[in-house]
Amino acid sequence: MSDEELGLDTTIRCINGKSYIDIRDNKDASEREIEIDPETVFRLETIVTRANVCHRTKDDMYMVKFSWGSGTKPSELDYLELAKPVNGVVNLKWSKDIHEVETHRTGLDFSTAYKVYFRQNEWRLSLGRHSKTSKAEPYYRKRKLTLALLLPNGRPLKSCRTPREFLSCILDAIIGHRDLYTDAKVLHCDVSEGNIILSKPDADGKSRGLLIDLDMSTSIDGQVNEEEKIKMAGTVKYMAIELLRNMNQGNYSINKSCRYDLESFFYVFLMGCLRYGCSSVRPEYLKSWYTNNTSLNYFKKKGDIIQNFEKNILEHFSSSFESVKDMAKELRKILFGENLDQFASTPNSGQLYAPIIRAFKNVITQIDGM
Repeated sequence: MSDEELGLDTTIRCINGKSYIDIRDNKDASEREIEIDPETVFRLETIVTRANVCHRTKDDMYMVKFSWGSGTKPSELDYLELAKPVNGVVNLKWSKDIHEVETHRTGLDFSTAYKVYFRQNEWRLSLGRHSKTSKAEPYYRKRKLTLALLLPNGRPLKSCRTPREFLSCILDAIIGHRDLYTDAKVLHCDVSEGNIILSKPDADGKSRGLLIDLDMSTSIDGQVNEEEKIKMAGTVKYMAIELLRNMNQGNYSINKSCRYDLESFFYVFLMGCLRYGCSSVRPEYLKSWYTNNTSLNYFKKKGDIIQNFEKNILEHFSSSFESVKDMAKELRKILFGENLDQFASTPNSGQLYAPIIRAFKNVITQIDGM
């Protein structure tokens, strides 16, 4: 039997220890074979994921992303099309659908199935409940496994070699996020360490920071339905305090806002200051920000940011980032106000971009002058 008949994915072909896929350089070009690096640029660490996996092409030209999308409309590919004129966001060159859940499940009848429910914050299942009708209702999102060919090639944020490179990368990503929001009318909604990459160095040896993964994004031009507009999204580790508060109250709907994404950039910055430049044996701080307990996540993050910022965060900065502690305090004040009591989005949240960008530029200028 062939690999395809055995149910194996034949998109990536392994020949003599090398990995190949077929691509088009644009939608009108002929298909050609290209070698990819089997070592991933990015792979989610959890067991159950949307299967986002990124590979570099061996010619260092493209990044290839495989993803089971969320099934929403517009899709990530639609948002990448809108983002093409925006600097600071990866550029989509070509894409194709590989598999579709709807195709796999065609003809299957689940009308006699039992629905099983997870209890919030408890590792217990219900006994199940039978459907009241014999007619099968929609029971899954119409997800698709897509291949996207992206420019430029990149490396993970955690591969930053200097504090300046790290800060510049985040600054570039914030500016890209602002332009995506204001010019393309797209809000990213899932800012995290894994969704920021560095481009190849330019002629001056400098890398640029780029946003990737627009699968959780939403349009702010009024073209998405209300359900998608308020559906909570993000990576718990970097999630805004207000979102965690809602989750703790059992409310998983909230109007999406650039304010929450900018707060996520702040947490990416803090995590980097704690970890980068340290030995691998250094203890991992702030693990209580991303547990299976939503209440713990909320109260611990709020406590660390508002009450115990110096003791639990600043005192544990890597020695490489001693010089940015004042900047961390400034960003905290910009986001949460002089009294540290501002957590919710407001109609003026877009005004947060300017002081945050200015803070990054000022500290980078100081580093350059040392």
